[in-house]
Amino acid sequence: MPPSTSPASRFNLKNILGSPQANTMAGRNVPANPRQERCCFCCGLRNGVIAIASVYIAMYVIQIASMIAGTVMWTSISRSWKIFTIFLVVIGLPLCSVGLYGAVKRKKKFVYAYFLFSTFLATITLFSSFGWLIELGRGTLKQAGLKTCVDTLTKAGYDAEYATAECQSVLSVTLGFSTTIMLILAVCQVYWAYVIRRFYLQMLIEDAAANYMQV
Repeated sequence: MPPSTSPASRFNLKNILGSPQANTMAGRNVPANPRQERCCFCCGLRNGVIAIASVYIAMYVIQIASMIAGTVMWTSISRSWKIFTIFLVVIGLPLCSVGLYGAVKRKKKFVYAYFLFSTFLATITLFSSFGWLIELGRGTLKQAGLKTCVDTLTKAGYDAEYATAECQSVLSVTLGFSTTIMLILAVCQVYWAYVIRRFYLQMLIEDAAANYMQV
């Protein structure tokens, strides 16, 4: 039995959803399909949220593998950045899984929790990008990575001069690549948080429409 709806609520729903259309399906009136919003101008919001959550889960798994393997990208960053990355992985992996489940099963509470995390992530990603650029400009990141890389190659039996030249070349490419990816992700994260919010609102409107049709 649907809950009773006040006249004011019915009026607001009519303004948002419009009057019921004459289309029928199985003996019941159904509204005409509204224009669906798109994620990245190519897919529906639900599929977009599923894709976003899946991409982030894959990225977190790659970061975990990078930590375990001790790659140059991981060893070249400072201790504070390592702690920050571990923190993001610890909270990000389960919450992205929650978002993926919520989008697949259309669970509003799960999607809303994922939206809150995405907003938080967008905020700290923007601030961390500025911090990364400051450390990169000061040369802190390159110095820390160069020391670690040279020590590793020297212990492996390479000449110190050769190790320094190789590490400088590798670090220039690695830090440039990392910086580019970080800046792109910072911008994308803001947009993705918006997409998740729109999908959550879309589910609310669809539920309101279903209740309105039963009134």
